[in-house]
Amino acid sequence: MSTIATTCQYVRVAAVLWRDTGLHVLVLPDGTGHEVVVLGGGSAVLWRLLAEPVDAAAIAHRLGRETGEDLDPDAVTACLEDLADRGVVARLIEEDAL
Repeated sequence: MSTIATTCQYVRVAAVLWRDTGLHVLVLPDGTGHEVVVLGGGSAVLWRLLAEPVDAAAIAHRLGRETGEDLDPDAVTACLEDLADRGVVARLIEEDAL
């Protein structure tokens, strides 16, 4: 019997238009009727770190270095999932047989 290990990475959706104002990131999800998502604070820092696929634990670690705070990976995952539900972040799921 083999075991399947599942990993999930997150990355910005390539078709999404966005602008970084320095303080906030303005994101226009594709196909949402032009509803702009405004990301500020930690969410803006999170967005900047999503240029390449990365998992939630690595993002939590990198965000912690950027903000000087000890971040809970589960809270970071919740934020990433919210962005994925809004259509601005993609989930990349890989399954490996162990």
